[in-house]
Amino acid sequence: MHSDNANLVASKHFEWLGGLLQTTDTLFPSGGYAQSYGLEEMVALGRVKSKQDLEDFLMQQILPSLEKLELPYLRYSVESLGRR
Repeated sequence: MHSDNANLVASKHFEWLGGLLQTTDTLFPSGGYAQSYGLEEMVALGRVKSKQDLEDFLMQQILPSLEKLELPYLRYSVESLGRR
């Protein structure tokens, strides 16, 4: 299980990130998350227009803000499942 996590991070495939952001957002209609960390405004201002712009926004703005809160809990959850 641990090597699967390393492969996910190493491959830069972040398909899981949208779900994590959504489910941990306190304003999400399901009771989870709806914050975009300013993405809508960046799109409206024309600062995020391409796939590369979006990746840059995610890597420079969103992931750093998640690394101290949500991502450790995700890691602990995955590690816990791996010990079962």
